Amino acid sequence: MVGVGLIDRLGPEVLEKLPTSTIIKVSCPHSAYKSNGKSVYLPEVLACAVSSRFRDLCKNTSKRNFTADEVLDGSADVIMRDLINGSFYTQMCLFQQWLYGSDISKDKTLCCDRWYFGQNIGSPMYQNDAMRLLRSSVRPVGIKIITRDSIGYKDISLIWDQADFTPDEELGYDDSQCGEVYWGNKQMLRFFLDIYAFIGTKDDEVSGLIAEGGPCAIQIAKLIDAAARSGGFESAPWKLKNLQRYLVDDCLSGASVEKTVAPEASGVVPSTVATTAKINLKRKSPSEEYGRG
Repeated sequence: MVGVGLIDRLGPEVLEKLPTSTIIKVSCPHSAYKSNGKSVYLPEVLACAVSSRFRDLCKNTSKRNFTADEVLDGSADVIMRDLINGSFYTQMCLFQQWLYGSDISKDKTLCCDRWYFGQNIGSPMYQNDAMRLLRSSVRPVGIKIITRDSIGYKDISLIWDQADFTPDEELGYDDSQCGEVYWGNKQMLRFFLDIYAFIGTKDDEVSGLIAEGGPCAIQIAKLIDAAARSGGFESAPWKLKNLQRYLVDDCLSGASVEKTVAPEASGVVPSTVATTAKINLKRKSPSEEYGRG
């Protein structure tokens, strides 16, 4: 995707183990209803360095042959259903290519699907590369905004369906889809909502979307109102300087990642540096993360 190849971002201890790494076999069904299909092979040392799901699987069992349901922690049917385009097999093939440092920016697989798949296998570096690629593809045409994903205004509900609305009792958030939403694990959805809010009701499709109602419309309207009360948007969401707010923390505890930068089409944005320290999994409150818009 956009940026330095993955292998160049991994620590030397990972690369030293690569030549003798065990191979993981992932059996991919033809569909959600068939058990037989194709297989994808991943070097264990790379998969475990960037994916908490593969790391946990390999830590808890001696076998290295996994099914889609095992990789997706028992939720394969739900996750494959929510992919907008493609399949588990296409996502695994793309992840495999990315692991080996291939340029997958030309692949037609949707960035939002890549991000969603990365979230479900616990691979924040993969999610961030998907976000970088999507951001770099944004092209304003008049008052319209074009991205490589070709997600229209009425398609935003598909990305909404991919978002994690799991309640958080510790912070007191029920993640009500029509109320106050926790955005710390919904960066892809927030990026699209911010774009539509930035375009605003001067666009007939955005105003029509809001008029139709529903959770997406409510959140877009809240973002527009918050911007109006604060004097407007400081800059377009897709500007490079705003990229950091849509990236996730790409540290995996116990993983080593080299300190490097990921070059962008119009500048340079530092990659998050992973350390051996444990990740603080406690969510930030929405006021800390994005404000209470």
